Amino acid sequence: MNKKYDELKCIWADSGIIGYKLCDKQFDCENCELDKVLRKTANLNTELENKAGRTNNILNNISSEIKTLTYDKHYYYLKNFLCIKNLFGDKYFLGISPLLYSLFLNSESNFNCVNDYFVNSGDKIALLSGDWGSIDIASPLAMKVLKQIPKMNGENYSVNWIGIVELENNDVNAVSIDSEKFEMQKKLVLTILKSKQFEYSNADCTMYDGGNKVKNLTELLGKKEFNQFINDIIKISA
Repeated sequence: MNKKYDELKCIWADSGIIGYKLCDKQFDCENCELDKVLRKTANLNTELENKAGRTNNILNNISSEIKTLTYDKHYYYLKNFLCIKNLFGDKYFLGISPLLYSLFLNSESNFNCVNDYFVNSGDKIALLSGDWGSIDIASPLAMKVLKQIPKMNGENYSVNWIGIVELENNDVNAVSIDSEKFEMQKKLVLTILKSKQFEYSNADCTMYDGGNKVKNLTELLGKKEFNQFINDIIKISA
């Protein structure tokens, strides 16, 4: 009986994948429905594991970099993830906070300051754009735009200066955030990133096409969701 069972035992039973199954196909696995189902399931599990690995890779890279960011006393961190650095007198460099800029790792995105000479509080001061769409960032205070410094993001995480502006020094202190607020924003950004770990892209995303390595959050989340994701992040600092 045992010899008969061993001779007829399905290869999946023999490997321990299933508990008990005698082969009634004369070991013609290519035409066996059970074999097809089990192989499809095995391939799906492998694909999901690979997807999870590629997902975690880009998220871990960005999260690790954000964790290293510290409050720099040479900068003034403003609402809407903007920051400035004094050049001289009432002249300042205007840039994108590293907390936001880090999220664009390896993506082809542009950061531009508006060309309007005078910008009121609440008016558009910066434009973020890419193949994922565009987002306007409002200025938290009135300022004069003296010079634009258009930028495309690179692989470093330094502050991305997009312009030189003129503003009242008293206004700067009123809208700046302190180190405690900076750390709170950093934790919120990391929390939102972590929530994306097991989510997958929308139909217009090229992620996993042919098993390609995911290079950035745009490919991971999909263009539309990435746009919404950045909007949600900016709201943290509004």
